[in-house]
Amino acid sequence: MPRRIPGWRDYHIYPLNGPDLVRARKLATGNLRGGKAVLYTATGPGVLDQANVIVQDLRAIGLDVSVKAMAVEVINAKAGIPGEPYDMILADFPPGFPQSYPDPAMMLVRLLGGANARKPSGNTNFAYFDDPTYNRRLAAANRLVGPERFRAFSRLDAEIMRKQAPWAPLFEGANTLLLSKRVGCLKLHPVFVRDLAAMCVR
Repeated sequence: MPRRIPGWRDYHIYPLNGPDLVRARKLATGNLRGGKAVLYTATGPGVLDQANVIVQDLRAIGLDVSVKAMAVEVINAKAGIPGEPYDMILADFPPGFPQSYPDPAMMLVRLLGGANARKPSGNTNFAYFDDPTYNRRLAAANRLVGPERFRAFSRLDAEIMRKQAPWAPLFEGANTLLLSKRVGCLKLHPVFVRDLAAMCVR
C-alpha cells in the first residue's frame, strides 16, 4: 500500500542498501523459465527509461526482457484478460484505476483479490494472484471497521509482499504544491491531494 492509505507502515520488507548481484543470481538460478520475459509498459520518455533499466538489471541475472510499449488503456484491457502473454507490467500504481477514497481495500482487494482474477475479461488483479487462504483473509479484513480494519490490511500487505510478492513496487511518487502567501484555507486530501473548493484568497 502507498503511505497515503490508512494502515500503511514501513515494514522494511526488502532491506537493501544497494544491489546484491551475487544473491540475485543465486535466487534466479533454476527459476528463469527459459530466460525470456515480456514487459508491458506505458509510453512516455520517463516510463521507457525505467523499462530500459529493468531490461539491463534483469539481463545481469540471465533474463532477456522484451519490452512492448502501449497506451495505459490498452495495457489495462489486455492485462484484464486471463492468459495474456506478459510477465511484467510497468505502469502507475494503481494501474489506471481511479482511487475514489483512501481505504486499503481499494488497493489490496481490487488488485490482489482472487475474484478479480477469474473473469473472462476486465480483471483488475493483473498479477492473477488467487490464493484461497489470502482470499479468505482479505474478505475477513474487508468486513472490519475502524483501526482494526487498517491493522488487518496492514498485516496482510506486509505478509503478501514478503512471502508471495505478486507486485514489485519500484518507488512512490510525491506531490509539491507551491502557493502564494495570499492563499489560505488549505486542506490536504490523501487521494485528491488538495481540496480546491475549500481554498480561499486573503
